[in-house]
Amino acid sequence: MLAWGRPASEEESNAARMDAARRLTEYFVGIIADRRGGSADSADVTTSIVNSEVELDGVTRQMTDQELGNLFHLLAIAGLHTTQGSLAWGLAYLADRPEQRQRLLDEPTLLPSVIEEVLRIEAAVSPGRKAMRDTELGGAPVRAGDQLLCILAGANRDEREFASATDLLVDRVPNRHLSFGAGPHRCIGSHLARVELAIAFGELNRRIPDYRLDPDGSVVSHGSQTRGVIRMPILFTPETVSH
Repeated sequence: MLAWGRPASEEESNAARMDAARRLTEYFVGIIADRRGGSADSADVTTSIVNSEVELDGVTRQMTDQELGNLFHLLAIAGLHTTQGSLAWGLAYLADRPEQRQRLLDEPTLLPSVIEEVLRIEAAVSPGRKAMRDTELGGAPVRAGDQLLCILAGANRDEREFASATDLLVDRVPNRHLSFGAGPHRCIGSHLARVELAIAFGELNRRIPDYRLDPDGSVVSHGSQTRGVIRMPILFTPETVSH
């Protein structure tokens, strides 16, 4: 265990990641074994996935334990890290814009539009790419072999595509953002992310309608290829909480 305040070395970080991956794999092994033999029509989504048949390489069969483990690992990572960041960014923006939040409270049917707008204005992922030939972007030279960090949130604020691009507009239509990528690299978990955000935003706005950022606190985010929020203190009035 590392002492608080001391940054981990590369070796310690790698060991911690490997240990976390091992424990996650062990958890999925138990889940798969427990669900095997159930009904593919079960209301339990995990049981349905484990026992459903899929067509792979021209053969219709159930997925192997290893294939299922890889799938559940992907769902866990994609459904936690990036979605958590988008949820936090959304709360921060709506907390800072009470008139937009009130519109959502008055018109719950705007929720899908709100989710797309949050995804647009604070895209969670910045994919890496390698330049294959010499070119120029925005007046800056790019040489073949250069490594690039493509900040999708920047593309989503292109004024040529989005009017008032830096403003959060809960009724923005159309909203052709690139937060889930495009083409062969489009995010396979986009549908899961939208479902999770719809449930989380819907319940938070229903149960805690007056949330606001703590003026004595601070939002702490981290910028990497997967952007997120580490700390975001909020305040609300207990009397307004709905159960």
